[in-house]
Amino acid sequence: MNYLITDEVPEHWNDIIDAFVTMSEWEVEFNKGTPIDCIEFSVRRGLLAIAYEGGDTIIDAHARFARAMSAKICYSCGAPSSREVFQYPKCEDCD
Repeated sequence: MNYLITDEVPEHWNDIIDAFVTMSEWEVEFNKGTPIDCIEFSVRRGLLAIAYEGGDTIIDAHARFARAMSAKICYSCGAPSSREVFQYPKCEDCD
């Protein structure tokens, strides 16, 4: 499984990315899901965006879940987010 993480993706989202890759590999290996390849992780409208080739509805659900989780982590510092500033999730301490 090849993947690319663009420079704009904060390191604070690496656990989300790892979880997406792990869940996707599990789905393909043990549940005979449709394989995915050429995965690109980027930021779109302030949240994690995942583009890939292949997959099925289960992988699509994993991607939506990863995007939703990125809204819960501050884009700047990695603390739990409590608000949105110009579409980016932020905590109370970050501008």
